[in-house]
Amino acid sequence: MYYSLTSPLQRRVPDLFDFVSARPGRSHEGVRRRIFETLVLGRGDARFLAYTTVVVQAQEGITPELIADADYLPTVAGPPVFSAAFAEATRDELRDELDCHPCLVRCGGTEFGGFVVARVRRFLPLVDPERSEYWTGATGTPLLRTPVYRPELAESFHLARDVDHPEVLVCGPRLVRLVESKGLRILFDPA
Repeated sequence: MYYSLTSPLQRRVPDLFDFVSARPGRSHEGVRRRIFETLVLGRGDARFLAYTTVVVQAQEGITPELIADADYLPTVAGPPVFSAAFAEATRDELRDELDCHPCLVRCGGTEFGGFVVARVRRFLPLVDPERSEYWTGATGTPLLRTPVYRPELAESFHLARDVDHPEVLVCGPRLVRLVESKGLRILFDPA
């Protein structure tokens, strides 16, 4: 079985966080695109993140208390954001699957450290193209609507993206067990 990451905060407020820039206070679309291409699509070199401060903006309805009580912050079509506590607690187990880079989380006028933006390094053929549902986009390109996953890969990873649909991020049962054993504040929904 595959799972989607979710957060206790997501049960209260949907569409929580968005990447606004790579410099506090300034939005820059080119940097947002580079963050997406590098951290979600797996293209290019992530070394630029050593010289960049990624800023994640909390949407309306999120409070500092909600942020402080989560080890995972769901983003709008972006890379996952985890607490530094998650990164530290899972470092050994996820060293081959996840690269973590410090980021700031902005909520109202306050910026919080103690979070990381993650690049999932494992890309697998998770989606079964024969059994999944697609819709046709404006350009005539088939787009994934309802993915059906290949069950035989579920125990082979913690976190992975689909090789043909890198926007698809799922967890295997190994991550669920790891998070539970570490007492981290992350929830999972069946994918």
